[in-house]
Parts: sequence; C-alpha cells; structure tokens
Amino acid sequence: MTGEDIQNRKRYIEEVRNSFPECGIETPEPPKAVASPGIRLRLFFAVSLFALFFAAQKSDLHIFGLSTDEIIEKIEENYDYTNLEKYVMMIFDSINL
Repeated sequence: MTGEDIQNRKRYIEEVRNSFPECGIETPEPPKAVASPGIRLRLFFAVSLFALFFAAQKSDLHIFGLSTDEIIEKIEENYDYTNLEKYVMMIFDSINL
C-alpha cells in the first residue's frame, strides 16, 4: 500500500464511523510521534561522530591521535563485533545469498 492508499483507507473508516452517530463511539485522535530528548541527543551525537569520522577520513586527520584506519582496526578487534560479523555471515550462508 502506498501512503495515498493508507490515507484513503483512513478517510473511509472515518466516514463509516461518523455515519453511526447514535452509537456514541468517538474517534480518538492518533497519538503524535515525539522522540524523547534522550533519543534526540543520542541521534545528534551519532550523526556528529559519523560526520567527524567521515571528514577525518577524507582529509587524513587524526581523531584523538588515531587515524581512521586505526579506529577501524580497533572496532574490528572488538570481540562482540567479531561475533556479530560471524553470526551475520552464518545467516547469509544459510540462506544462500
């Protein structure tokens, strides 16, 4: 379904509900999607770190005395990252990609 189909469906449902006013069913307002300040802050830091890393890689700058290649090596040395990588590769092998 496309976004337009969804909106048409919502309008149709609203019209059907409004056609039965004697039932006393009120259509509730849909909740607003609001990101908490914590999530916004984490997203801001994640995007900032990515931008810093990307800029450092393009201009050969060092971040806290480490080159981007050294940062990548340290991430790859992480035990959890290695296990996750192995797990993902096992899944890909099992579905024959």
